[in-house]
Amino acid sequence: MIEYAIKRSVFFEKLNEFALSFPVIVLVGPRQVGKTTLAKNYAKSLNLSYIYLDLERPSDADKLKDAEHYLTENADKLIIIDEIQRKPELFSLLRSLVDEDDRPLRFILLGSASPHIVKGISETLAGRSYLLELHPFNWIEIKDAITFEKHFFDGGFPKATLNKNARITSVWLKGFMQTYWERDYYAIDTPLNPAMLGRLWRFVASQNGQLTNFTAIGNALGLTYNTIKKYLDFMEGAFLITQLQPYIPQSSKKLVKAPKVYIRDTGVLHSLLDIKDYDQLYSHIVVGSSWETYVLAQLKALLDDQLGFYFYRTHAGAELDLIITRAEMAIATIEIKFSTSPALTKGYYSALDDINVDKNFVIVPGKTDYPIREKARVVGLEVFLEKYLNTIA
Repeated sequence: MIEYAIKRSVFFEKLNEFALSFPVIVLVGPRQVGKTTLAKNYAKSLNLSYIYLDLERPSDADKLKDAEHYLTENADKLIIIDEIQRKPELFSLLRSLVDEDDRPLRFILLGSASPHIVKGISETLAGRSYLLELHPFNWIEIKDAITFEKHFFDGGFPKATLNKNARITSVWLKGFMQTYWERDYYAIDTPLNPAMLGRLWRFVASQNGQLTNFTAIGNALGLTYNTIKKYLDFMEGAFLITQLQPYIPQSSKKLVKAPKVYIRDTGVLHSLLDIKDYDQLYSHIVVGSSWETYVLAQLKALLDDQLGFYFYRTHAGAELDLIITRAEMAIATIEIKFSTSPALTKGYYSALDDINVDKNFVIVPGKTDYPIREKARVVGLEVFLEKYLNTIA
């Protein structure tokens, strides 16, 4: 298959760092992002004998009807279990098994619904497992295979990114979304009509990068505030959207406290908005927020997963697109502009003074790199990823 041609080097490195220290690796991420491929390729790279079980396949699910017997009988092999969120009762058994035998890398668990997995880890596998989120292809790992414009427009899912036929890419993206509308909404306690979930996803796309107004969304769709919040939390847990929270420093300033919402992948965003190609995107009103989505996706895929991501906005107009934190303390700021000569406002400079950190970047398309004031630079995305990314630690 085509996605096997790209080695997920960033994620291999993270696995190499932690896999030999924990008996359980939990690999999460959206459907079709390449979790199964990564897990199998990693096992092969170590010359490990492994068994792969997909809990959406009835024959594999049947093997785990007596899970203790099956897993004990195959204790000499690495067991890869896909869609683990469908059988959360396994977590307690896995805890017992690894407590008896805590050899590294006994199990790799794959899942596409993080709330279930994180809950299972926190309750039963704490201290026994390492959790890694697999993101769609980032620009650094894919840049030798496709053009920047294609990656920006089609997003990072392997079957969208690497397909050379634009029509097939479009059909695949729509089918990917339909999967969630028709199959995965079961994860919500109160089932949502799949058609309504599709409407909600499209509505979120139309508000991409804006402050989330749960009441306004509810009014538009005929749903309550609490229902909208529950569904958006589900969509975030299924890796469909990002709810970027505001950074709240200890300050007397009046701050905006509503989150901003982003579709996580630009290919999905453009498909939801029926944007047909890069030329149409370039002149579309959404291009600025799409660029924010794209840059945010690259940073979250490549930066240390212990870092936090927030935005900053005061009622007086000071504003920054991203505050990057470690242990809740700001360490860098990033403004995102779809322009090679960005116009920066008084509010931007005011926000820099408020946050007061040494590393401040305005990320733009292209390969620009120049200072705008002490401790602040305008930098093209590729230059930032190759030259400055590792300075944020």
